[in-house]
Amino acid sequence: MNDAILNRKRKNRTFLKDKTCRIVKRASGVDDYGAPIDGWQYLTGDLWCYARQLSQEMVWQGIQFDTNETRFFVLNFRDDVSIGDLVKYACHYYQITRLDTEDDYHGDLFVYAKDAAEPDEILPAE
Repeated sequence: MNDAILNRKRKNRTFLKDKTCRIVKRASGVDDYGAPIDGWQYLTGDLWCYARQLSQEMVWQGIQFDTNETRFFVLNFRDDVSIGDLVKYACHYYQITRLDTEDDYHGDLFVYAKDAAEPDEILPAE
């Protein structure tokens, strides 16, 4: 095989490979001493996901509807993930803008997200 075919196969293999991400939720309430808690907190440990960058066409369509979505994730279905939460993926943070399930509800959760700034502080897990 020539080098171009091998490089294309390597590229596709890493593109289709499963990845891991973490969900970060907004934490609020009071601590044991009555002080208010306001910050971000990891919801879970690492989750297996499929992730890809949206095509330029989909990004432009999103801009027309003011969503600015740039990333697409497929996770195992979770009912504790909501719009506004953050996804930490490959040292970058993305804010969830849209959640969708498969039409036949086989347990996959489709998450559309946009670029987000890194949170100032992430609180320790309880």
